[in-house]
Parts: sequence; C-alpha cells; structure tokens
Amino acid sequence: MGFMTQIQSEEISKKRQAHTVPLLQRWKEIYLILFPDADEDTIPGPYFEATEISDGLSNIFDPQE
Repeated sequence: MGFMTQIQSEEISKKRQAHTVPLLQRWKEIYLILFPDADEDTIPGPYFEATEISDGLSNIFDPQE
C-alpha cells in the first residue's frame, strides 16, 4: 500500500467524498491523517507555489552572495 496504512487510505477516501466541507478544510483534514503529528498552523497550502522554489534557487545560484 506504500507509506499509507489501510486505515489512512479509508479515512482519506471518506474525506475526499465529503463535498459539503470546503476544499481547504478537507485538505487540512487529509494532511493531518497522513501527518498526525503536524502542527495545524504549519500545514502547507494545497497548491504548488512556484515562487518558493524559484526564491530558493536564486539564493543558491546568486553570485552576489
């Protein structure tokens, strides 16, 4: 099953089908199923932010530093 347990997989399936819950709330609930020790305030957003990567890469390759 990979890094998920069967129970986690079943819980995620239930959360994905709960369309009455806002998307962001579902994302947080699913994230906490996968990472139960995570602090709720540090849960990343559900969408990839390309600027985070480009900022990090510019710091690595910037000859001024």
